[in-house]
Amino acid sequence: MAQRLSISLSTAGVHVSHILAKLGAATCTEAAAVAHREGLTADTATDGQPHD
Repeated sequence: MAQRLSISLSTAGVHVSHILAKLGAATCTEAAAVAHREGLTADTATDGQPHD
């Protein structure tokens, strides 16, 4: 991810840490689950229902 964004691994790690903290998650897996549940992912609408 860092390479694709043209940032250092350290900077990517800082951004990931901030995202985890904002979501109240301890791991990336937990953050993904929270994001999905809250409708923050591209595959869910704001009402939590899948897009057509």
